[in-house]
Amino acid sequence: MKRALLSAALAGIIALAPSPAATLAAPPEKSAAREESTLEDRIKDLERQTEELIGQSSERMGQVRPFLRDAISLGGFFENAILALWGPDTRGQVSATSQILGINLAADIHESLRFSTQLITGLSFPLQNAGNNPNAPAAGLPESRRFGPPVFGALPAQGYTEYDFSPSARFQTGFGYVPFGIAFQKRELVLFKRRNGPQMIFSSGGDGVTTAYPLWSGLHLHGELGTERRWSYHAYSLTPISNPKTLGGGARVQMIPSDELAVGISSQVAKRAGDTYKAIGGDLAFKLGRFGMDSEVVFNVSGGEDPWAFYIEPSYVLSKGNFILWSAVDYLSNPLGQTTGARGILPDPIAKWEYGAGINWLPHSYTRFRLGLLFHDYTGDSATIEGRDRDYVSLDLSAGVAF
Repeated sequence: MKRALLSAALAGIIALAPSPAATLAAPPEKSAAREESTLEDRIKDLERQTEELIGQSSERMGQVRPFLRDAISLGGFFENAILALWGPDTRGQVSATSQILGINLAADIHESLRFSTQLITGLSFPLQNAGNNPNAPAAGLPESRRFGPPVFGALPAQGYTEYDFSPSARFQTGFGYVPFGIAFQKRELVLFKRRNGPQMIFSSGGDGVTTAYPLWSGLHLHGELGTERRWSYHAYSLTPISNPKTLGGGARVQMIPSDELAVGISSQVAKRAGDTYKAIGGDLAFKLGRFGMDSEVVFNVSGGEDPWAFYIEPSYVLSKGNFILWSAVDYLSNPLGQTTGARGILPDPIAKWEYGAGINWLPHSYTRFRLGLLFHDYTGDSATIEGRDRDYVSLDLSAGVAF
């Protein structure tokens, strides 16, 4: 069928070529005008016939057309980082620890139908035994924290089809980042002022769920309400890796009373192994001139040992937006903490503060260079293990570009 269509198109193109006799028989100016008009008509007729042939062949074969004539958008981001760390019982070390590439692809199938996906791949030298636990060798990890051998990986981070009924009702099927708070929704790493963002989104433990599960899967309904669209809502399903035989769900409501202030409430319910957890979060973001602040708190409640976390991240814009000064106070209590190695999983509950400051340089709106200094302060029973001080300091230099 493809060869038949190609032959028909080629024959049509050949038929469009005017004969020499026809060209010589008329005055040049009239012949050119008539030829241009005839050519346009024939091209339109050929396009119509080709579309009909493709449509008929697809209908006969019962297949969806594999190519789109409509817009396909391609973009993404790249981020690399150099990380140095040291501490009382941590050997000073520095590594070009992370290079991450994200590819975003979106296809406008129809004016109301759209497909979006993101693929993330990276090469990293991960920090092994990040909690500096002297018992980590039992899990196949080094005795103290250190950068390990390179790790390469790739995975689809999101992929969904969206049908737009109206601004108040958009329906998605597939999977994507959960609309939970502020940090969980960041789809591009270059959007974070502080590389990797707060502790609540990348802490380990609890069979893959510490504060909230990061991906919705299945169905997602969202929209904006009100004449000025100051309200928005989300409702979604999810299947966490902590219990893949079950279906959980979540919801979010956000109010934007002004261009300077946004307030949101998020919730999530799902299975974590044999227990049911409920994640409840509140977030607030505001801007006042050059000053801005993001803040968020989340509680994960299951009736047992319950993790919770919060952060406050104020910032100040300098020099017409080219520089941003930021600071952060970030706390995580994770009684379900785990350290995973080649030989198993080591329970590693922690309570930890992160606080520090840094600067972003944005020479262009698509590029961000960061310098950040953070103090990692373990508290309570997790402050020391067998006499080992777990605190350390990190200095981070990173660059990200969106394209």
